[in-house]
Parts: sequence; structure tokens; C-alpha cells
Amino acid sequence: MEITESFDTFFVTTKHKKTNDALTWKKYYLLLEELLNVESNNKLVDLVEQLGLLTDLIDDLMDKDKPEYFYLIKHTQELSKYLWTTLEKIKILVPQSNFKKFVDCITQSLVVQSAEDHYKLNESSSEDDYYYLVQRSIKLMQSFIYLIDPKPSWTLLKAIEYLAIKFQIMNDLNNFNKELPSDFLNNKGTLPLLKLLTYAQKQNKKEMLHLLIHSSYEERKGNIEEIKNALSEYGIQTYGQMLAISYSNRARDLLLSICSDKKKVDSLLVRKESFKR
Repeated sequence: MEITESFDTFFVTTKHKKTNDALTWKKYYLLLEELLNVESNNKLVDLVEQLGLLTDLIDDLMDKDKPEYFYLIKHTQELSKYLWTTLEKIKILVPQSNFKKFVDCITQSLVVQSAEDHYKLNESSSEDDYYYLVQRSIKLMQSFIYLIDPKPSWTLLKAIEYLAIKFQIMNDLNNFNKELPSDFLNNKGTLPLLKLLTYAQKQNKKEMLHLLIHSSYEERKGNIEEIKNALSEYGIQTYGQMLAISYSNRARDLLLSICSDKKKVDSLLVRKESFKR
């Protein structure tokens, strides 16, 4: 099954170049191999990197603010073929039991991704929604474990769950460092916005509630600084940072219970960027 040259060129030159300095998924998988003392397979590592980039492209399909969005809309067939071909290549390199668990987890991540991307802040939204909304990140990070071990321990899966939540929180916080924070513009259910919504509801701040729930895209765009100031003034950024540290510490404790090498564990915990995007 061949991929069209135009799409392949786009994939390599645009997405790969954007993530090349961090090589996030490839590095993550290599760190998992080191943690679990597994001999590395270079072909599999390269396919893991490619699959990670493909999942990023699929995520971009859900966000009109992403520069790739309109191109990808026109090339969804090529994207699906590319994803299928990559999975077929991985299937050849791992035992059947591993591959089945891996695909099941990837499938779960794609299903919950759709729900996550279509979620919009509303009157009934609360911080309690967040755990549901981060399932995409959790399942995606856990999926790569199954390429190594078809029956991973509860401890390892739970540690990676905590790690995924930590990285997602940091990703959410970092979004507000941008001049145009896409999460707010697109009314997404991220931790800072859910926390701010909860605060606005308790304090009956009607103007803030309107901005978070009922405002138009253009109205939100004109009030970005107000939201950024509110996140700082009400301590929500600090709250998010402390919560991320808490999840990181919980992940570290669990990982150290299965691997005594602190260097390997800390390498997995300390990341330049989150693994989500």
C-alpha cells in the first residue's frame, strides 16, 4: 500500500522537522526499553517514532488553529493508509499477543481523543471532568508498553498513567504562554480553564462565565489577557504546577519500586516537552 508522494513529502518535511529536535515518542520508547532492560530493535524504534508523529497529525485534524488542519482534511485517506501501513510493519516485528494489546490500547486512545476534542466548556463542566479528558494521553503512553510486555504490571501502568497526567497538565499550562492560546480560543476542557470555570461559578463572576462558556471565538480572542491575568491572580497556574509535581512524584515512587536505577527513572520523568503534542 503506497503513500502518495505529496503526502509523504508533507509528513517528512513539516511534521518530522517540527518535532525532530525532541524526537519525543522515539525517546520515550527508548527510555521505556532502558527502564525494563529490553534489548532495543532499531526498526521498531523508528516505527514507534513514525506512529507517534501520525497520532500527532490525527490530533491536528481536530484543531482548526493548527497550520496542518486544512491540508490534512484534504488528505485523510492518505493519512489513514499511512497509519495502517505503519501498524502492519509493527505487527511483523512483535509477538501476536503484544501487538493485539498494543492495538487495543491505541484504538482506545483514538476513541477517547474524539470525545476529548469535541468537548466544550459548558454550565455543567467541572474539574472532575479532567480525568476523563486526559484518557487519550494516558492510553497512548501506555500503549507502547505493550510492545515490550503483553502483561505489564499494575504498578508500571499506574506510573505511566500518572506521568501522562503530569505531562498533560504541563501542556495545558504551557498553552497559555502562547500569544494566542488555542485551548481558550477553542473553548477546550483543559485543567486551567476547568479550574477557572469552577472558581467563576463559586464566586458568581458572570462576565468570566460568559467568556468561558458563551462567548464567540472573536470575543475570546479579544479577551485573552483578561483570562491570562485571572489564571495568575487566582493562583491557578501555581495550582497546576503543584498538581503536576504531585503526579510526577507519585509516578517516580511507583517506578522506583520496579527499577532501582534512579537515573533511568528520572530520565523518564524529566522531559523538555510533553509527549502529547
